[in-house]
Amino acid sequence: MKNLKLILLTALLAPALSIAAPEKPLNLKSEPGASKVTFLAVGRPSMLKIHGTASSGPAADLKVEGAQLKGAVSFEMDKLDTGIDMRTQHMKDKYLQVKEHPNAKLTLTEAPVDPTFVNTLTNSGEKPFKGTLQLHGKEKEVNGTYTAANGLVQAKFPIKLSDFAIEIPSYLGVTVADMVDVAVELPLKK
Repeated sequence: MKNLKLILLTALLAPALSIAAPEKPLNLKSEPGASKVTFLAVGRPSMLKIHGTASSGPAADLKVEGAQLKGAVSFEMDKLDTGIDMRTQHMKDKYLQVKEHPNAKLTLTEAPVDPTFVNTLTNSGEKPFKGTLQLHGKEKEVNGTYTAANGLVQAKFPIKLSDFAIEIPSYLGVTVADMVDVAVELPLKK
């Protein structure tokens, strides 16, 4: 009878103890060759739209801790391309000053994940995220949204060029808007 009580007590407490036990963080990596960065800068007048891409995407060093995705995503700014060689070189040299500021880094501060994310690398729907972006020698908080499906994380967020002390590009009466939309694709692996 005593053994039966002990077995029942153990069976009842085991799930509670396993929930309370701290879980080991799940480490996730991405490969720069498989990831992407794009941006959209709209000019004024709005007929000008600059779609930028990167020849190689960012590298991610992320982990799942509890119900949050944590870590950082780093990107080499020299990889950006606007599709027109002269404009790309002008963007890199004059505005982004990639020789002095070669990298950008987004450190996640809040990025909730579903409870099943650790097994599936998938979330249900779009999730908000917050992070700190280091760009052009400045550091500012950014907010955006992301989705995750079978290890492919797609994030988007706006940045304000003036927040990062980046001069607003202007040429022949066309000025780029201060807000630029950034999109990132990261295929993650356990």
